[in-house]
Amino acid sequence: MAPDIKKAAPCSQFPSFQWGRPWCHSDSDSRVNINLKLNRDGKARTIAKRPRGDMTNEIPDALFKRMVLANQYRILSYLDVDQEDFWRRAAERAVQGWPVEDLPDVEIIKSYARDALTREDQLFVLDALNVFELLQDGEKRQFKPKREHATTKFPGFDGNNETKLMTYARHVVEQEGRFESVERLSRDFNSHMPTVELYQRMINAWERLGRPLHIDEELFDALIDAQIHPSHLRR
Repeated sequence: MAPDIKKAAPCSQFPSFQWGRPWCHSDSDSRVNINLKLNRDGKARTIAKRPRGDMTNEIPDALFKRMVLANQYRILSYLDVDQEDFWRRAAERAVQGWPVEDLPDVEIIKSYARDALTREDQLFVLDALNVFELLQDGEKRQFKPKREHATTKFPGFDGNNETKLMTYARHVVEQEGRFESVERLSRDFNSHMPTVELYQRMINAWERLGRPLHIDEELFDALIDAQIHPSHLRR
């Protein structure tokens, strides 16, 4: 007859193991939970379960981050064979506790964090690309600019003062594959002069006409006129 598994078995009959050495379970011992189950031959066996709780050997957060970062640098040393030594040195710096400023790309990340790209910034860049796409569609319909020095090619953004907008515009075209047909004055999206105010005037003109998705001569002329600074317009 199979033993009654509802009754606790003697320690000598059902020893359990923790960290490589046998120990016995008692009512006062809460280190593990003991379950009794039947084997196929009808004999009872014990199953020890470790309790779920806080880790007694929890790694401090700062140390854990360093360990993960060092491991990522080591992985990159194998993947980026041309920069193997660079990533190995970076892993050493992470392990040795060097200041965070000495780790790769930290200063670049900090500069972006100080002036982080917002959703409004993204929408502004997309609108700017949209109005130039409309202008170029108008050119295909034989519309001609009536203003001197007006352009239908997208100038880009100032690399010194509008960096995050320039970077996002480049990402939209080169990484997402959007607005690829829009011709640009600069291949690297750097206008070398501020353009935000110019684009805002053009976007405002587009919005006053209801943000149409197709160009007509009225919208074409409005977008061209918006390129001229108000102080230069003839009264």
